[in-house]
Amino acid sequence: MRWIKRGTIKNGIRTFIQNLNSIVSLVKICLKLFVMYSWLPQASRNSPILPISEPNRPRTRQPRRPSGSHLVEPNPPSPVKRLNGEVTKKEGIPFAEGRYCEVWIGLWNRSGGQTGSEEEIGKQGSGAKKVALKVVKTLKVQEKSGRLDRTEGMERAKRAERARKGLESEILRWPELHHPNILPFYGRADIEKRLYMVFPWRENGHLLAYVKDHPEKKKYPLLRGSAAGLNYLHSMKVVHGNVRCNNVFISDKGEPQICDFGIAKIFHEAHENTVSKTMSPATNVRYAAPELIEHNNFSITTHSDTYSFALLILECITEVHPFSDIPRDATVIHSRIGKKQSPNRPDGIPDDVWGLMNRCWVTEPELRPSMDQVHRFFLDLA
Repeated sequence: MRWIKRGTIKNGIRTFIQNLNSIVSLVKICLKLFVMYSWLPQASRNSPILPISEPNRPRTRQPRRPSGSHLVEPNPPSPVKRLNGEVTKKEGIPFAEGRYCEVWIGLWNRSGGQTGSEEEIGKQGSGAKKVALKVVKTLKVQEKSGRLDRTEGMERAKRAERARKGLESEILRWPELHHPNILPFYGRADIEKRLYMVFPWRENGHLLAYVKDHPEKKKYPLLRGSAAGLNYLHSMKVVHGNVRCNNVFISDKGEPQICDFGIAKIFHEAHENTVSKTMSPATNVRYAAPELIEHNNFSITTHSDTYSFALLILECITEVHPFSDIPRDATVIHSRIGKKQSPNRPDGIPDDVWGLMNRCWVTEPELRPSMDQVHRFFLDLA
């Protein structure tokens, strides 16, 4: 080994140390890339370029997108058109009223300008247009033995305030909902210190009245359109909560259009966490899923909507309300919960349609088909 010069050994050691430093640096870079890759959202890991050119740039974690091709990423809330001064309410009594709302006839004078891109608005230009004005019912405090029940009064006042705030928040999403089978929302009008929701007036009325007045109309296309509208709402993460024929209106072109989505859910949530442990007044026992009747704290979901839609199918085909042979709601509750009774099969319903309805009526909510599956079923019937 004497022939090896001392300088050669030093150079070799220096080269080895330099190579070792390079290896250590490479390992550090690999570790940094591994940490960054683990930190990134799942959707970003497929990108061929990692942001290593700007290591000091602050990074914000992106939210995960919902899985499923049928889900649509909702847009930021659109501003609700205020129609104060443009809309007038017809005097007298409400044209109709339901469990939560009153419907009044109104006139919308659009001389101040048009709103939105609704086809029927663009056709008519300026002038007065007949509209439907929907307002939430005022909750009245009950009296017992001629005296005001303060506990009940305070409880109802809290529910009313929660419902008011919930409605104010819910209608912020309505302008972004656009579908041929969804009733368009024109805006809001504050009349007599009450919030009125403005919708187009439908001369054809709701689905049940329409099939009674037009026996020549085929019902499956109407059910297909109704399923398409509810499926769209679910894809936009909107739960209806009160699916029935009376909440599906028929346009001038004969298309079914769903309305009143989300209002029942607001009342259901407003009733929760109160002194009363009774069933929520938002629950319509003839159309509600059994979990909403049996359990007071069970939330309205897309699964409960699917259950109710099968009852809508039954109502549309038979042209009578579900459990019409049972006059009292209390008896309906006993039959449906105590006896686990489902509607009887009427004449004229094919096996495949009846099979779909029974799948929608299973007790376990998660085992019911989605509205996307229900819609596809009616598409195949065409």
